[in-house]
Amino acid sequence: MRARTGLFTIVCAFAATLFCVPAVSADSVRAYRVDQQLRLDAGQSGSFTLACHSGDLVTDGTWLVDALDDDNPQLAVQPYDLVSGVDVIEADAVSEQGYRFTLRNNTQGRAQIHLTVACLDGDVGGAGRQLRLLPQRRASASIARGLGVAPAVACPSASVAVAPGFVFTGDPGAVARIIERAPSAGSSASVELGIAAIDAVTVTSSARCLALTTTRGSDGLRHRLRVAYRTAQTAVGDGRRETYTLSCQARETAIEGSYRLSEAWYLGQAQAGRQRSFRVQSPATGSPGTATLGLLCVRDHTSGSGTRTPRERR
Repeated sequence: MRARTGLFTIVCAFAATLFCVPAVSADSVRAYRVDQQLRLDAGQSGSFTLACHSGDLVTDGTWLVDALDDDNPQLAVQPYDLVSGVDVIEADAVSEQGYRFTLRNNTQGRAQIHLTVACLDGDVGGAGRQLRLLPQRRASASIARGLGVAPAVACPSASVAVAPGFVFTGDPGAVARIIERAPSAGSSASVELGIAAIDAVTVTSSARCLALTTTRGSDGLRHRLRVAYRTAQTAVGDGRRETYTLSCQARETAIEGSYRLSEAWYLGQAQAGRQRSFRVQSPATGSPGTATLGLLCVRDHTSGSGTRTPRERR
């Protein structure tokens, strides 16, 4: 073994016009989530911020409407369910670490909501290499009543779109709901929003771009994240509220969830390691809805090779 090491050193020393790239160990990628259980009183609106640990990077922000505790449903001006009971006005990555959620409880009782952000450790664990989020990209559009699509937010090559977000603005009390948050044209480098506007609104959509290569480490090498986009399609029973679980493969973690619904409403998703559970509801129209669900998955280790610039020859 010593003889082989010595030979490698000699070859590198005399290759003056070349640079050597020895095999390197892969770095670990650590993902985790931060949760908050939230209760909104009758008619309450509010903004709430949830963040990853300092120095880490947020890749997704999700909500899940758990329950409505309407004290006097018979006295309500109109009946509410998990779809109409809570309006999500904003779910936007306001920094590299955190999301701001703005919600409105329409009912005469308390609403129970589960907020979660997905996080990646900024330090991938080897030679000081760091993950990189590029500056946030945004696009705005006016959406008339009915179905509409916000402009796609696209990232440059060698990156993937993460931390998708939105903000609705309009007349006080205006209502719109997200029915699609998914890669545009099948590319994980872009994301678009599909909107069901009960009232005319302006939507500002956003995303951040996660570079697929790390910063350069003390050994002069960059490492590459290994990502994959996993999808599945299912029918949503007519008039039913259902939960569907989608999973990344072994040794992968889900860092972002996507959905595209037809004849169905989105109630949120729960994060759990390499799995996401999506809750959707189909109105009673006489025909089932459909849901195309997706996960952006990252391997738990970077690619075990790198590149070194000529000035970093050894």
